Amino acid sequence: MPERIRFHLDENVDPDIASALGRTGIDVTTSQQANLLAESDGCS
Repeated sequence: MPERIRFHLDENVDPDIASALGRTGIDVTTSQQANLLAESDGCS
């Protein structure tokens, strides 16, 4: 069984992109949905 493509998009990505990806069947979460606004991504 093929796995679904999943993406997590941070607050710098336009919300319309998340919506468009979701309409194509891609599993998308955003930092805003996950209450992660302004959190570090762990990169220095």
